[in-house]
Amino acid sequence: MKFAGLIGTLGVSTLLGACANIGAPGSAQSPSDSSAAFKLIATCAPLPKTANRCEVNTAPAGGGFTLFGDILVDEGVWKNGGVSVNAAGVIEAVGCIAPPSATKRIDCPNQIVTPGLINAHDHLKYNQTPPGGQDNPRYAYCNDPANVYQDAECANHRYNRRNEWRKGLNGKKMVVAPMDDKETTVLWNELRHIVAGTTTVAGSGGAKGLVRNPDVLALLEGLKVVDNKVVAYHTFPLGDTSDVDGRTDTCAYPKVATPGVLQNRVFLPHVGEGIDAYAHNEVACLSGRGSNPASPGVDLIASNSTFIHGVAVDKADVGFMKAKDMSVVWSPRSNLSLYGNTLPVTLYGREGVNIALATDWTPSGSINLLHEMQCAAQFNSTYLDNYFSGEKLWRMVTANAAKALGFSDQIGAIKVGLLADLTVVAPGGEPSPYLSIIKAEEKDIVLVLRAGAPLYGDSATIAALDQGCETMGDICGSRKSVCLAETGRTFAELKTHNANHYALALCRQDALQPSCTPARYRQYNGVASSRDKDGDGVPDLLDNCPAIFNPARPMDDNKQVDVCGKG
Repeated sequence: MKFAGLIGTLGVSTLLGACANIGAPGSAQSPSDSSAAFKLIATCAPLPKTANRCEVNTAPAGGGFTLFGDILVDEGVWKNGGVSVNAAGVIEAVGCIAPPSATKRIDCPNQIVTPGLINAHDHLKYNQTPPGGQDNPRYAYCNDPANVYQDAECANHRYNRRNEWRKGLNGKKMVVAPMDDKETTVLWNELRHIVAGTTTVAGSGGAKGLVRNPDVLALLEGLKVVDNKVVAYHTFPLGDTSDVDGRTDTCAYPKVATPGVLQNRVFLPHVGEGIDAYAHNEVACLSGRGSNPASPGVDLIASNSTFIHGVAVDKADVGFMKAKDMSVVWSPRSNLSLYGNTLPVTLYGREGVNIALATDWTPSGSINLLHEMQCAAQFNSTYLDNYFSGEKLWRMVTANAAKALGFSDQIGAIKVGLLADLTVVAPGGEPSPYLSIIKAEEKDIVLVLRAGAPLYGDSATIAALDQGCETMGDICGSRKSVCLAETGRTFAELKTHNANHYALALCRQDALQPSCTPARYRQYNGVASSRDKDGDGVPDLLDNCPAIFNPARPMDDNKQVDVCGKG
């Protein structure tokens, strides 16, 4: 295409001169709330009015298309910008461009075009299970933070480490979540993510034809790897599936991962999921820093290591991780619903560790990334003093997640040479496109493309793309269609098989969805007061970071960690 490489060759400053009604970089709205700030690169020529949110204008055959809307790139926002995609599904130009004459034109005026969302951690074979797991009649009662704080029964629904809820240790309520690896179940669980605009999921498995599964060689859906090296997803990197007593003064676990795991594209283990010394010992032992010189563990901290959860860390741990340029995956809803706490995310942020956002699984986490972003945003505004901007939260499900999974050379950004994984989102009237994405509901997902091919979207738009897709009916007040040809299944077939499984979408914030309000029995209920404005149970006069939620934890001898840089 004649625009190939344009933005990479000319740069932003040159392209600014090619656009109409240009605003200077940085001249966009900058409200006092930094979460709403964004950078406008340029306003391009007005787009034609359309009858639908996106309208396809047919053109001569030849492959490729140009999609127009408000394009989110690393540098900022192209208002009325375009993304030209070739027949191979690769981005050839971005910015104020005209479409090559032999390609389709898709106009989405005022709609937001983001890289397809990336979920860096899930369990796709378990997401048919509803919140709380099976056989949990007191889940709804103990999902209420007020009850968690005041009722001793609900203390048994908040845990200190992972194996307490896995096995019902120490009198705790076991979370029952059986695996179902049938293809029709896994496809339904993947479709749940497609409905939310997600195109890649590291989910410990997968099925053919929908999202990219970066941890399964046969299910990469076009991602390129060298020597068959994919993401090495380890749920039990210490081998403690049955030996669940834990360790605090040794790294002699049943089967500790070896340095060979770093030969993979990325090492993606569950580490430090909890708030006690047992959970903290996992971090020490997988960074070669165990307290026992005779059993120090193995140093698996590297630039291609990404720790899932990483809740049980202190400042020294995070500094060590930053020095090795590793990443961490944050799942706030799941952490808060299980432990009443989450990773010290501002500490990770201050140290400069790359942070991705992910759902974990439906028994304790979010149904999809839209709801996970809303949980993170709520926690950020209520308990972190708006430490993260809307743009930074958005990057946690795009560029940061791509880096965490080792595929930032192919996905995670709208950039020349990358795959055209694109999601179009309705704006919703928010002051920034990032907040529109964060606050989006399932009905606001207009179009989802993987390498330029449609997967899902508004029925009128999908029909115009003429890819042999099928209608799904109403999804949260919007008529949608899905493209399942690659799966060899039909939507009716999937719907029938999963009739008794967890819903495909939540059309509102459901009270039964795991709570994002932190609470632990007789310690804190997450309610701010004039004496404790961050709701962490430590009075402001005694709190080392009174604006940032950082309760005392068992692993720290019930003292606070400095999460705000006060020294």
